[in-house]
Amino acid sequence: MSVFIDTGVFYAHQDRSATHHAAATDAMRLVAGGRWGRAFTSDHVFGETFTLTRARMRDHAQAMTVASRILGRAPFPRVVDLLMVTGPVFREALRVLETYADKSLSFADATTVALVKQRNIGHVLSFDTDFDGIVPRLDPRVVKAQERA
Repeated sequence: MSVFIDTGVFYAHQDRSATHHAAATDAMRLVAGGRWGRAFTSDHVFGETFTLTRARMRDHAQAMTVASRILGRAPFPRVVDLLMVTGPVFREALRVLETYADKSLSFADATTVALVKQRNIGHVLSFDTDFDGIVPRLDPRVVKAQERA
């Protein structure tokens, strides 16, 4: 089993004032503990997370911290493998955008779908319901509730 971590989870984990901070933090603890096996994200999610964190928190240092967390740079352990969007993944992402025009997928989301399908990754850990019906999604809020039960 494996899991692909989406932008919102990384952001909410970093921003203590984010609505979903507690759920994201709990989910990331489970990721670090190997709950879903190997963990992945992509260069596109990395870029989106950095940009979102810097814009919302208005703090370059916070954006650099989330970047270090994703990359596993000291003092953070390496938990996530970073996948690069290659030409074939890029082309598949364009096909995903055409196929799922009824969804509000960003291009980064479309590359996530392409990578998840290409790499046979089990789930996307995301708050984003746009993945529903395309790839299996784990909602960190639900995961948190299940772990308490």
